[in-house]
Amino acid sequence: MRNIAVFAVLILFTLFAALYDRRSFRIPNQVVFPGMLAGLLLSDSLPELGLKLLALAALYLFGMTRLMEAGDLKLWMMVSCIIGFTDSCLIILFANLFLILKIYVEKPVETACLLKTVFVQLYSLKRMAIAKEKGYAFAPYVFCVTFVYVLIQIVRLMFL
Repeated sequence: MRNIAVFAVLILFTLFAALYDRRSFRIPNQVVFPGMLAGLLLSDSLPELGLKLLALAALYLFGMTRLMEAGDLKLWMMVSCIIGFTDSCLIILFANLFLILKIYVEKPVETACLLKTVFVQLYSLKRMAIAKEKGYAFAPYVFCVTFVYVLIQIVRLMFL
C-alpha cells in the first residue's frame, strides 16, 4: 500500500511540474517544495530519511556547479526525496537522453557542436560558457520517464 502512495505522489508532483514547465519554462517552488516534503514524510525509516537528506545536500552541492537550471535541479531533488537518490539519477539520466535525442533530431549539426563544447568544458573543468539560444522544458521528459518507471515498478511488484 505504501508503494501506491509513493507512486501516486511521484506521478502527481512530476505531472504538475511538467504542466508548469511546458507552459512557462519554469518549475515553481509551490510544486517542488511540497513534493520534497511529501517524499520525506513517506520515508519508511529514520535511516531512509537520513539518506534522502544526504542526497538533498549532495544535489545542492552539485547545483553550485551550475550544470543544471535551478528549477530542473529542484525537480531532481524532489524526485530524489520521493523515490531515493539512485532511482532519481536513472530518471534524470534517461530524461536528459530523450531531450538530447529530440534536439538532435530537430537540429543535428547544432546539437553535435553543443555536445562537443560541453564535453570539452567538462573535461577541462571549466565553468560552462554556453549561450542559451532556446530554453527547453525538461520536466515533461522527467514526467514521461517517471511514468514508465512507475509502470515498471508496478509490474515488478505484481510478478516478483
